Amino acid sequence: MPARTIRFHVPESASRTDDEIQDEFDDLVTRACEGDRHALTALAIAYSNMLLKEARAEMGHFKQDAGDVLADFYRAVMEGEALFDPDEERAGVWMRRIVRELARRYRAARERDWGIDR
Repeated sequence: MPARTIRFHVPESASRTDDEIQDEFDDLVTRACEGDRHALTALAIAYSNMLLKEARAEMGHFKQDAGDVLADFYRAVMEGEALFDPDEERAGVWMRRIVRELARRYRAARERDWGIDR
């Protein structure tokens, strides 16, 4: 059976600039921080793997607990403790920064619990 070529054409009206896409993502994160569960679910589905990698990179010997850090991040977003300001930075940068900070705090607390000196 011969191969069939399928062509897909994106109309010019459907193309968006990177800035437009970033603005839409900033809006999604803003809505999640305001308590929109659908927005938070979309973030969790699309970005959990990337955020887990960020957490693991910061956690050293405790990287197996990265899921706890990610859960703390999503809880902080949902409860309004993690506040995103799109005038300060882009949403992707903000999410990675917050997760890394939570991971550093988690690691430091575990190191204290275990009596590990840095």
